[in-house]
Amino acid sequence: MARGRKSEVIKRITKRDGETIKAIANTGIITKDNAKKYFGISDKRIKLLVKNQYLIEKKGYTKNGNQTYYKLGKLGYKYVSENTNIDYFYRSNSTQLNHDLKLNQLYCQLTPEQREGWVNEEQIINRWLTQVLLQLLTKTTLNLFS
Repeated sequence: MARGRKSEVIKRITKRDGETIKAIANTGIITKDNAKKYFGISDKRIKLLVKNQYLIEKKGYTKNGNQTYYKLGKLGYKYVSENTNIDYFYRSNSTQLNHDLKLNQLYCQLTPEQREGWVNEEQIINRWLTQVLLQLLTKTTLNLFS
């Protein structure tokens, strides 16, 4: 009996997919080489993640010439929001592509345990602002009752 074509719809995000998506949420981007080398994602799976809007394929000019990289798509953001403790996404910027590529390379080279402790720039900024606001509120409240 002949088998039909494999579905083009992703039915479930694998652990490898999830780790790749988390890497993008924490560093803004990932290259195909890093996704393959550090998370074991195949070219075919990357294409499927792009087709299903988990990833968006981009091209940009870097020190090493033109490079293809991936950012989170609509469903990628949704997956991270629903399945991880990442509360603020790293905001990548095409003008700092070389910086973001280096950041992603460093993140990918960490052990899974080390990645769990990763805090991106947006998370640091938010935590700092929260602390400052709490201190201001505390001072204001104390001044009201003194």
